[in-house]
Amino acid sequence: MNEQIYFNNKEYSYLPDYNILTNTKTENILKKYGKTVKNRSILLNEALVREEVKRINTIVFELTENCNLRCKYCIYSGHFYFHRKHSKNCMNFDIARKTIDYFYNLLKNSPDNEIGLAFYGGEPLLNLSLMREIVDYFEKRFYDWKIHYILSTNGTLLHKKDIIKYMISKEFDMRISIDGPEKNHDAYRVYINGKGTFERIIRNLELIYKKSKRYFSEHISIGVTHSSELSLLEIYDFFNNKKIFEYIGSISIGDASRINSDLYDNFEYESNRKAEEDRIFEQIKSKVREKKRLLAIDRAFIEIYNIQDKLDKRIYFHTQSTCRFNSRAFITVNGDFHICERGNHRFKIGDYRNGYDYKKMVDIYYNFKKTLKKSCSRCSYRFLCDLCFASIENDGYFSLSEEFCRDRRSFIEYSMERYIELNQEEVFEYANQK
Repeated sequence: MNEQIYFNNKEYSYLPDYNILTNTKTENILKKYGKTVKNRSILLNEALVREEVKRINTIVFELTENCNLRCKYCIYSGHFYFHRKHSKNCMNFDIARKTIDYFYNLLKNSPDNEIGLAFYGGEPLLNLSLMREIVDYFEKRFYDWKIHYILSTNGTLLHKKDIIKYMISKEFDMRISIDGPEKNHDAYRVYINGKGTFERIIRNLELIYKKSKRYFSEHISIGVTHSSELSLLEIYDFFNNKKIFEYIGSISIGDASRINSDLYDNFEYESNRKAEEDRIFEQIKSKVREKKRLLAIDRAFIEIYNIQDKLDKRIYFHTQSTCRFNSRAFITVNGDFHICERGNHRFKIGDYRNGYDYKKMVDIYYNFKKTLKKSCSRCSYRFLCDLCFASIENDGYFSLSEEFCRDRRSFIEYSMERYIELNQEEVFEYANQK
């Protein structure tokens, strides 16, 4: 049995064998009557992978490798060892058409008849004409399906060529990147000439809101990338106080990637971040106590530390957080198939000419599983750690460094402390109320 791990001056403890975070007063009861987590393995072969891919729910097209920005933390900036760099390469319609034909034939017998069509880059709006062609052809092939349109964009081009009108007409779900107040945002998200992009993006958001308040609140989300030297409190105050973000559908917050990069030193959840978050969560808890409306930015911070779904797991798989090829398909500008858009393109699993390479997919899965089994089997936090293919990709193989695992352990410990704090104040329960 693994030794329990204590939090909050031993008032609470985590029992790894049971995957339970509990008050220490009930430890002995749980150890006597509780059930330990069952360990199981998922076996895959070519026949099973053929069935897995028939459950894909989103097809992502990389329309271009070009971008009108040069965000300093971008994985295509040249600071990330195994990712491509910006280029002027664009997809052509012939590749897109043959790819759509392939996936229609693969998925046509699906009982769901529902699919997501997503566009990625670079900046996908630089290849708007191809996007429109793909949408038109996709609707012809999947004519009796419910299609969800998705766009990841930097938001700087939305005011051009009736783009907003088109997005509203197709009810695109748009994820637009804003990193908080102008000082924070323009520290990293800049045009090629180094000029900041904040003012243009805010004006474009206001244009969307003016054209359709309903569309703005139901289909626009904000993605915030936090760099460790920038203030989280300033990010929170910005979204909490700027009027237009009262109506935004959702906001997500993530740290800039530090994996296989020379851009950042290894980062831990150090005291200055904790101090800022203390002030943020005091404001959120105050809203909960006073029964005030939680905004999207409140929910974004709450969700970071809502680990209840992980604590509810009673069965453990080494590969529990990976999609096993059954979630999405990412198609590069040259028609190569990859597991998803987050990867580094060292793990090609097919192409538009030949379709999926099922043998290679099985090999990738077992190499991934072998890496996790070797590195994670004795880790007390393995139940709470989210690792997928993209998160530990290296130069054609998977790897977990001690620094990476140290960061993960630090985050999980910190998350459990935050979870206890917020759960005691019934923040999660309040946030889940409609």
